[in-house]
Amino acid sequence: MDLGVMPEVNLSLNPKVKLIKEGDHGYLYDHENVCVQVANRTALHILELCDDEHSVNDIIEDLAMLFPDVPKSKLEKDVTHFIADLIKEGVVVFS
Repeated sequence: MDLGVMPEVNLSLNPKVKLIKEGDHGYLYDHENVCVQVANRTALHILELCDDEHSVNDIIEDLAMLFPDVPKSKLEKDVTHFIADLIKEGVVVFS
């Protein structure tokens, strides 16, 4: 999936998936597929930004401020791949 063609589309968590925060990490619980995934600190931050108010570009810009030493091109590539995987898994949907 090429998210580059829709950088301004907002994202949200699939309503069938519950994000449970615990400290600096979290858990994704998909009750339909009876699946639990662990989200590290960065993944949790990205998932929290999938709130129907942030686009892929917004998320990349936010992470660029958090990680100023990481080249923006690397952030763009990593975030885009991560979000594409989340969409394929049904965790995140376009708003």
